Amino acid sequence: MADQAAVGKASAGTDNSLPPGWDAGSESARLPRRGKLLQSTVDEDQVYAAVVQSVGDAIVTKALDGKITGWNRSAERMFGFSADEAIGRSIDMIVPPDLQGETAHLLERTAAGESIDRYETVRCAKDGRLLDVSLSISPVRTQSGTIIGAAKVVRDLTEQRFAERKFQLAVEACPSGILMIDAAGVIALANAELERQFGYPRSELIGKSVDLLLPERLRQGHIRHRSQFRNAPAVRAMGAGRDLYGRRKDGSEFAVEIGLNPITALDGAMVLATVIDITARKEAEAAIEAHNEQLRRSNAELEQFAYIASHDLQEPLRMVASFTQLLEDRYSDKLDDRARKYIGYAVEGAKRMQSLVRDLLAYSRVTSTEKVLKPVESGAVVAAVAERLSAPIRESGTRILVHPLPVVISDELELGQVFQNLISNAVKFRAADRPPRIEIAAERQRALWRFSVADNGIGIDQKFGERIFQMFQRLHERSKYDGSGIGLAIAKKIVERHGGKIWFVSAPDKGTTFHFTLPAKDQDQ
Repeated sequence: MADQAAVGKASAGTDNSLPPGWDAGSESARLPRRGKLLQSTVDEDQVYAAVVQSVGDAIVTKALDGKITGWNRSAERMFGFSADEAIGRSIDMIVPPDLQGETAHLLERTAAGESIDRYETVRCAKDGRLLDVSLSISPVRTQSGTIIGAAKVVRDLTEQRFAERKFQLAVEACPSGILMIDAAGVIALANAELERQFGYPRSELIGKSVDLLLPERLRQGHIRHRSQFRNAPAVRAMGAGRDLYGRRKDGSEFAVEIGLNPITALDGAMVLATVIDITARKEAEAAIEAHNEQLRRSNAELEQFAYIASHDLQEPLRMVASFTQLLEDRYSDKLDDRARKYIGYAVEGAKRMQSLVRDLLAYSRVTSTEKVLKPVESGAVVAAVAERLSAPIRESGTRILVHPLPVVISDELELGQVFQNLISNAVKFRAADRPPRIEIAAERQRALWRFSVADNGIGIDQKFGERIFQMFQRLHERSKYDGSGIGLAIAKKIVERHGGKIWFVSAPDKGTTFHFTLPAKDQDQ
């Protein structure tokens, strides 16, 4: 249909259905006659009609009796009624039944000369859809000033309101407390979780200072922090490194974690804050810390006991072994073979106990003394260990291949203990059918060095992966391989104290490779 016809096509062949001043015969029908109101030419009428048709908002004109006299294309799109269907009908055709009285009230205000700006309400489309709209209504006057109707601009807010409702639903469903604060620290929004956390209904929060939710002792400092944030707004956690607390309506306090997000709204800069009640987390952390402190005290007492017991047991064991041997030497001619055998058992047991005590003492020293870690040449440490073990290495015919080794952050003596345990084990558990061979290397892994000590010995079943690092655990009979079974436990304790890990890869009769990690000297690589 023609642009002008869409604006207002006559619904009858005469002017009888129109109020005075409305023209039914022109192409811009149902618009006020230019001769009466606009004093314009037909060309201007056409331009006027084209402008009305081109705007994105619906433009509707109506007489004082509520009948529609103008209906542009945007009104057609918005409500689904064509101009032919709309013009001449009551404006109530687009008003929901429960709002029918609203149109009469608005007409009364318009007839009294009042202009109404951005009046938000609900209207309905032809298909029954409800639309959120904003109405801007102005009286239509004749040239003499007589009000003969009303013109209104209708803006569809449905999508905007839908987005707002989705935002509101998301805010209300959020498991964290949410509040929005303006630049002056006044609360503009609060969700249901925030009400639950602080015990205030939102009616008692909106429009109040956010300081209401803070303990009094923190309010002065919060003003300063809020000012700093306003000067340099950024998404961040509030109070990083500090304990934050909220104050409930009943005066009780609780630990909180707060996230701040600056946003720009139509009415200025705002801050969206999320509030998480971390009371349960704090209680759990306190319980864990108390438990850890108890464990630390217990471990310290055990280490001290082990050290003292090991040290104090050395002398009695020496006396048992020494006097038992003296007994054998002095009265050997009076002892039969069985007595000598029993004495031998006693001496052997005392010496074995001495060895266990020495190893226990060595283990306790690993954790009972604080070590200052510093750069250590691991290659020099391996060379010193090989020199100390030169006798068993030479006697067993062991060949050791040492690749270039790095500088690591360690304690030199403890690192020597690790290598000595691993190398001596490789010599001890050698295979009978091949010459022993040990290969020592290191590989960089970010901030760590991974060392490997590989041998071609009898190997270990992987199912013993945890057991061999436990104290006094042996996989073989003592008569076949000597030792107390504490060497790898000491190595594990040392490596872990250095912030590393130790493990092995092996199979029976296939040799064993022990791996362990230590911090590199230049840890930023």
